[in-house]
Amino acid sequence: MIFNGKSFASRKIVYLKKKVVAWEKEKGRSPRAAFILVGENPEGEIFVRMKRKLAEKIGVKTVVAKLPSGVGKEAVKEKIRRFSSDKEVNGVVVQLPLPSSLRPFCQEILDEIAPKKDIDGLTTFSFERLKKGEECFWPAVVVATFQVVKSFSLLEEKKKIAIVGVEG
Repeated sequence: MIFNGKSFASRKIVYLKKKVVAWEKEKGRSPRAAFILVGENPEGEIFVRMKRKLAEKIGVKTVVAKLPSGVGKEAVKEKIRRFSSDKEVNGVVVQLPLPSSLRPFCQEILDEIAPKKDIDGLTTFSFERLKKGEECFWPAVVVATFQVVKSFSLLEEKKKIAIVGVEG
């Protein structure tokens, strides 16, 4: 079986646009995602740009906070707390990897994200709920892999699966 990622993504975008429209009707406003990018990270900037582009394509408003390389962990945690407590922000993402000076504190920093706003599913709270089979946000790679496997109806049978990504 060969998976057509572009076709799958197109269908997913249509589905997500409908979900956002329904959310807007219920809440009376567009959802908003906040991205935090720390330091000089060209790959991280590309990922945030791609995430913003997709979010805006489906109707999610975005805001990006870019913090300098030398910022301390408390300043990053404070920015996360501000977004987590902001009623206009529905999801918070800390773009990884963090600068080397903050990597020893990565989980501590991620754990500042309010559980209901952890859209990447990377907090300890989300991970513990995931392990228990409780409702939570799942890490994006896990969700994407699960959805691809499910689209091929591979969950009904025991199979070995190889996933190969091709850039471009």
